[in-house]
Amino acid sequence: CNITTAGSILNDLVINGAGCEFVVNDDLKVYGNFTLQNGTFNQNGNVVTLGNSYDNSLIYGTYIVGPGGKLRIGSASSFVVKAGGTFEAVGDNVNYAQITNDGGSNRYYFTVEGGLIKAEYYSFSYLAKQGIIISKDATIHGVKNFSHGIFSNVVSAGVCIDIRNDQEFIKTDSIVDISFPNNPGGGAVNIKKTESSTGSIDVYNATGLLAGELYENDPHGLINWKGDVEYIWTAGANTNNWWDPMNWTAKLNGVEVPHTIPGESNNVIIPSM
Repeated sequence: CNITTAGSILNDLVINGAGCEFVVNDDLKVYGNFTLQNGTFNQNGNVVTLGNSYDNSLIYGTYIVGPGGKLRIGSASSFVVKAGGTFEAVGDNVNYAQITNDGGSNRYYFTVEGGLIKAEYYSFSYLAKQGIIISKDATIHGVKNFSHGIFSNVVSAGVCIDIRNDQEFIKTDSIVDISFPNNPGGGAVNIKKTESSTGSIDVYNATGLLAGELYENDPHGLINWKGDVEYIWTAGANTNNWWDPMNWTAKLNGVEVPHTIPGESNNVIIPSM
């Protein structure tokens, strides 16, 4: 099934076609609620705008952004992947799958409530303060697991991704090559993992000023950043007290964060004095 709108704006759209793939042939705008009840919705590299203001997009089927596709979510609108649904933001190393707002500095909500998300060669920008929420009953794909992605335009005190389930991503299943944004301040967080006490996550080659353990929210010690942070002994307190923060500086991607004590598993650098 093909969808062609020729520039028309739809007020609401419900798709219910089990076993069918609905392929978008041109840019599509829905200024209202969108429900994918059954079937597959494929953006086919086009721009799709869902919601105008405080609208809801509910995904029970399979939603594909695809390489070069751009999903624009309306101001204060919600995009929710429900139980049994799948969301695929999978591009390639030239054409990323993009998820963003509908213009200006508008922000939107994105939740994987109980379905599956596949994300690789993707970008998310202008997320609401909560970031991407991966609920406890949701699943991140084992390989397309947010590797090779970009987060940008995070709000002050905002979160990039909040992982609430207990999945484990280590060794060959590790998450690699995420680019985090500049630090917007206010205690912004790259990865939040507070609701589950199990499920280790190894992150390799993260970049950006908001990357690394200094900006995670991980009270259970489950997120492991590989080689991102150096802890340098400065003896700034003029004492030999290991636990005095005045004696330490952390260095993350070339940015120094003074008065930060290393943990038991961190590597440290003690220069000759």
